[in-house]
Amino acid sequence: MLDLHLKNIVSLNNLKQSNYFHIENEDVTYLKKFRFAYFNFYEDEILEYEPEVIIDVPSNWQMLGYDNHQYTNIKYPFPLNPPYIDKDNPCGLYVCNYQVVDLKKKHYLNVDGADSCLYLFVNHQFVGYQTISHSNNAYDITPFLQIGDNEIRMIVFKWNYYSYFEDQDKFRMSGIFGDVYVSRRPKNHLESFKIKTDIKNKDGILYFESSKKCSVTFNGITTSSNKARFVVKDVKLWSAESPNLYDLSISYNGEIIKEVVGFRKITIKKNVLLLNNKPIKFKGVNRHSSTVNGYVETIEDLIKDIKILKSCNINAIRTSHYPPHKELAYLCDKYGIYLLEEADVECHGVVFKDGYYNNDYYNHFANSTMFEKGIVLRNKKMVQRDINRPSVIMWSLGNESGWGKAFIKASLAIKELDNTRPIHYERTWLGDSIYDKGQDQYGFANDCKDYVDVYSRMYPEIAYMKQIKNKLDKPFILCEYSHAMGNSCGDLQDYDDLIESSNCYCGGFIWELINHSIYKDGKYLYGGDFNEFPQDSNFCMDGLIGIDRQLFPEIEDVKNIFSRVKIKQIDKTHYQIDNRFCFISLDDYKCNCFQEIDGKAINMQEIDIKDIKPLSSRKFEISVIDESKLSSTINFDVLDKDNNIVSHSNFIINNPKYEFKDVDVKVNQIGYQYEINGFKINHYGMIYDYNNKMLFKEPARFILNRAYIDNDMYEKNRWNTIDLNNINFFVHKQYIKDN
Repeated sequence: MLDLHLKNIVSLNNLKQSNYFHIENEDVTYLKKFRFAYFNFYEDEILEYEPEVIIDVPSNWQMLGYDNHQYTNIKYPFPLNPPYIDKDNPCGLYVCNYQVVDLKKKHYLNVDGADSCLYLFVNHQFVGYQTISHSNNAYDITPFLQIGDNEIRMIVFKWNYYSYFEDQDKFRMSGIFGDVYVSRRPKNHLESFKIKTDIKNKDGILYFESSKKCSVTFNGITTSSNKARFVVKDVKLWSAESPNLYDLSISYNGEIIKEVVGFRKITIKKNVLLLNNKPIKFKGVNRHSSTVNGYVETIEDLIKDIKILKSCNINAIRTSHYPPHKELAYLCDKYGIYLLEEADVECHGVVFKDGYYNNDYYNHFANSTMFEKGIVLRNKKMVQRDINRPSVIMWSLGNESGWGKAFIKASLAIKELDNTRPIHYERTWLGDSIYDKGQDQYGFANDCKDYVDVYSRMYPEIAYMKQIKNKLDKPFILCEYSHAMGNSCGDLQDYDDLIESSNCYCGGFIWELINHSIYKDGKYLYGGDFNEFPQDSNFCMDGLIGIDRQLFPEIEDVKNIFSRVKIKQIDKTHYQIDNRFCFISLDDYKCNCFQEIDGKAINMQEIDIKDIKPLSSRKFEISVIDESKLSSTINFDVLDKDNNIVSHSNFIINNPKYEFKDVDVKVNQIGYQYEINGFKINHYGMIYDYNNKMLFKEPARFILNRAYIDNDMYEKNRWNTIDLNNINFFVHKQYIKDN
């Protein structure tokens, strides 16, 4: 009976996606307890089955002990045979009761996230169907209700037709992981509204447009209209550095909607991305929705992550690779984080069409009509939900899904909804994949220029970035770089130096913020710990912080490199402080300086950094104690208004050279070996004996290798192919320096 998930049907009977907003006097019931049953595959009898186990919602059923965990990066968890799911398709049955006192209002059932698709029944009548896991969907269930007790029944399938576009690098979890609630609203209510801001001279212009004529109060002025214009004199602009917000109140038919407005303007001039006419830099991270509870996130979880980012000088999030929790953008408005919001689209696994990785297939789905409707709708729903959030600086069409006509249509659909933000999509860089319209000299599709507003790459070499410097006609962004797996991020300073060297680079996003793992019985489990196939081992353990939000050592380095306050040494006593903030002075910061001689801190000084304007510098002089025979350094700590260190700099003042005495050298050659003043050196050029006493258990030798780290997973195979781990050095000639 239930076969919609096997067809090219994105949704059925869903309400049109509106912008998300907060109703101050909302009338809502959250459905948190469900009777649940898990089935390995669907049979029609499940529709009438009466489950007995009580579970909490939101949750992922794998976290509750049902089914099996699976981590896979690229390969699909089912055979690649689109659009079919050639595998037993498990499903979960959710049943609860909802009490109705009256039917004077509309009753809307909301599901904020369900992986992968959901069928909804009320009182055994079919209501609707949804796909798009990371998306909120609403249904008008009023016609199906009765006064008194009502049964709400939902069936969630693990996979569906459009699971081919949810092939993100993550643990694959299932079930209703978002809030489920019934909102009761007047039969005549406001469906949606749109906020648009502009800046002229020092004034902020607010354009308001709604689906119905309503009462709007802003900046002390109230008007009744479905279109309104407000002017704020000497407006305080919004940015991640200074997240100024203005309150907006909307009243309609007894409902009061509370909104916030951030005035900021995004423009591109030549190849520079500007916010409020200043060239901004994303010091960002990629962030999956991942906690110790699977995909489930609370408001407290979101706030904790944002505070970690702010404390580590990280100013941006790419929502990899789907829209985030609906409250994240509101919190980023409040705390000041830039969002590159991405649609729930990834089909990287298509490259395994032949069973092995083949780039020739990368663009297959993107150019096919098979999934075109779904790609466009996923992008439209993302924009429609978060169009009013000032923290959303850019839209991303998806990730690693090739380039073709489906994404061109998605871009056009976004531009029709919102022409104020740039569009990003990394896969306009074709690399060595096949695309019939070709690519330019830097690897970007020739026909992408009208559909994306920035060029994007992941993990390019420094040499490539130097090659494109100031040569592209659009800003350049690193949507992924500095892969934070294991002992990593050692390349970050080199990339950051280059990013800072030109405004054509608008920054990047480290892969990634959070380790993906399953915490169980005191252990962190990853791919392969569940006997799953396919699986990609510990490749999911690539975060700057743990699943429990433990901070790893490399994030301290990230914090220092990403700091917007930098100290440069001119000479031993003269230095320069750079304010790299675009919008704020250093008035709320202070700088302490101390000298360290042989490990002891002395000579404490405070540096005046008040009134250093945005994007400007100041030179200053310090006193230095001269101890030329001792090692000595100068250290600077920059602290914020809460006395948290935001950056640390260290410069060498004295580094005394050790004195060596010349000695007479006597060299004897014994066959292929040498003896120098009693030291015997073998034919590898290594000392092994002194005065006929063996120094080592066995002779030492040079090797051209090192201990492997996780990020060497591909490189080590190349190294081993040429036997670098077995290389030997031989002495061919001996050179003795004449005194």
